[in-house]
Amino acid sequence: MNLDDLDRALLDRIQRNFPIEPRPFEALARELAMDEAAVIARVRAFHDAGLVRQIGPVFDLHRLGYTSTLCAAKVAADSVEAVADRINAYPEVTHNYLRDAEFNIWFTLVAPSQERIDEILEEIRKLAGVEDVISLPADRTFKINVHFATGDAPVQDINKQEQKTGTDTLLGSFKRVSVPAFRDPPATITTFSDRDIALIRALQAPFPIVEQPWLEIAERAGMTEDEVITRVREWLGSGVIRRFGARVKHHAIGYTANGMSVWDVPADRVEFAGRYIASLPEVSHCYTRPRAPQWPYNLYAMIHGTHEEQVLALARQLAQRLNIQRWEVLFSTRELKKSAPVYFSELPNRGGSF
Repeated sequence: MNLDDLDRALLDRIQRNFPIEPRPFEALARELAMDEAAVIARVRAFHDAGLVRQIGPVFDLHRLGYTSTLCAAKVAADSVEAVADRINAYPEVTHNYLRDAEFNIWFTLVAPSQERIDEILEEIRKLAGVEDVISLPADRTFKINVHFATGDAPVQDINKQEQKTGTDTLLGSFKRVSVPAFRDPPATITTFSDRDIALIRALQAPFPIVEQPWLEIAERAGMTEDEVITRVREWLGSGVIRRFGARVKHHAIGYTANGMSVWDVPADRVEFAGRYIASLPEVSHCYTRPRAPQWPYNLYAMIHGTHEEQVLALARQLAQRLNIQRWEVLFSTRELKKSAPVYFSELPNRGGSF
């Protein structure tokens, strides 16, 4: 799909924060000096062309009482297809990638309990061809910001940026950028009523690309439109919903190189390194994870660019600036599965009052 300037502006806007009001596409039309019908037509075209996977909420899974982990499996080459199919069959598996590395299958698990995660991992370890599986849950989050600007996706040169500003030290560069504070998963779980759970389920279905989408969502949930809008705004304010917007297929808009960088950082420098890496616009995710005896890395960051050499160049600059000796960038050779987590499907209802 060839994007014009209005397409690019609209695609950027719906990724950031989708309007939570009765006629959201009308609100977007006002902002972009467009017609509501034209906005709806363009957003439908994004879906049809495969640019947008889904419009909807990104929930804080910990607030919903769920737990998650990143897993890496070492699988014999002649068993990859069969093992990947078995892994993908679990509804708790949301993402799964084949990577050119010793641990070659990387997948994410989201489940209502640690016990369920342990059960799934034990089953996967018993599959023919599986040599090893490690679980790497995030213990600190420095950044989650999945927003892909349309058009070219240049990776910046840290050296040139520092020369331009007259600073050549890491600390000088670090002070100049806006760095998000890291957060740990919250200790408290929000309690939801049956009506809340019905709404959460309704929000996970495809978002209606119509003049009054919230009205259709309200009908799914058995609520009024005002109740739905009020609750979604409350959840955004409280952090139950981290972001409401479009999730794009980044390959389709030019980000064809997406590398998971892994770093072996001494404990006394990991917070500084994590905050610095997270400050870069090319980085969408940045976490610390526990080391494993067979996997020495404790800091992870997704770096995006238009080709692999861009991503590798930035990683090399980061390694030099942060004085990190051991690191890798793992590129996906194939996307095996990518889906949104499904919450509250395992029970008819959960919780008491909001």
